[in-house]
Amino acid sequence: MNDLVFKGANDLVLTNSLLVAEKFGKEHRHVLDAIRDLIKGCAENSAVPMFEETTYINPQNKQEYPMFIMNRDGFTLLAMGFTGKKALNFKMDFINAFNKMETMLRSDDYILMRSQQILQKRVGMAEQKVRALEEKNALQDAQLRQAAPKVKYVDEVLQSVNTYTSTQIAKEIGMDAAKFHKALKERKVMFYQSGTWMLTAKYQGKGYTKMRTHQFTRNDGSVGTNSYTVFTEKGRAMIHNIFGGNPSDGKLTR
Repeated sequence: MNDLVFKGANDLVLTNSLLVAEKFGKEHRHVLDAIRDLIKGCAENSAVPMFEETTYINPQNKQEYPMFIMNRDGFTLLAMGFTGKKALNFKMDFINAFNKMETMLRSDDYILMRSQQILQKRVGMAEQKVRALEEKNALQDAQLRQAAPKVKYVDEVLQSVNTYTSTQIAKEIGMDAAKFHKALKERKVMFYQSGTWMLTAKYQGKGYTKMRTHQFTRNDGSVGTNSYTVFTEKGRAMIHNIFGGNPSDGKLTR
């Protein structure tokens, strides 16, 4: 008789209106009407739903029809209206089926099996997360390897503490210092002020240059200082870019 009931979500023992109609020899539509009447009458008296309306597919015409799923309380309430000797036997069949299913669900063997299923599910989810993390890390590693040449250039060259004088940069692009400064002034990159060539506002504060201080001894023996502008690796790359050169080989490509 266990086929009269089945296990639902959260290990609830359930049956449905089709099984009830078939066992008690009733028209399914009449069972549906009886359940709907009970739902109307019990709406204000029960906080726990005993019936849940759903649908099923008729195997003959493949059409969808309404059906109710019910718990033990819902079946008990519905079966109260079924009378006669045969009806009593059918009620006992259902009650026995409910009892056997509930006993099985409370057994140690079933609890152990469900615990193993839950554990396996959680392990599977954890493994999926690990695989997803490994795939993400592999993608990041591939992206880092692809970007390695650029990163190396930034770390080793553009971030380098090396600096270059205007004369050195001018030589790389095939000019002398005077022509170099004149060209930068025409391009509004640098201007001359108080004896020092400086970057214009557009290029200032971007790490292209640094100021260096030089000590010198005057004719009277006193020590003096003067400041001058030097280019960083980043500034060197910027200058080569302006003049169409390649900072890696120090040659002008124009």
